[in-house]
Amino acid sequence: LVEQAANLSDLETAQLTSTLFTANGALFQELDEFREDAQPLTFTHVVAGTVGSATSSIIVGYVIWVARSGLLMSSVVASMPAWRFLDPIVVLSNGDDDEDQESLEDIVKAQQERVNDADQNTEQVAQ
Repeated sequence: LVEQAANLSDLETAQLTSTLFTANGALFQELDEFREDAQPLTFTHVVAGTVGSATSSIIVGYVIWVARSGLLMSSVVASMPAWRFLDPIVVLSNGDDDEDQESLEDIVKAQQERVNDADQNTEQVAQ
């Protein structure tokens, strides 16, 4: 199209320009058809578009602000249980595995034997 326009003479260019830009020209006819086909913009459409744009801008701004300030990450970390990263077995044991091999049952039996011995001593003294 550009090459064809370059090959036109000045007279042909002037005629083409006057045909396009006059009231009866093709450009104005196309614009008139477009105006007839276009639906008018109503107040409802304008309000809906404005509210939607404003709401989405506010939401995006808030999310960026929260993410930047670290509140989002700190709230996620605060909601996680602290014991998830902590092994209670290591904390409860003294770390002296070789020193004490007594089980709970052995401790209870030893205590029971001490109580029985004390009872026997008391009975012997009472007699």
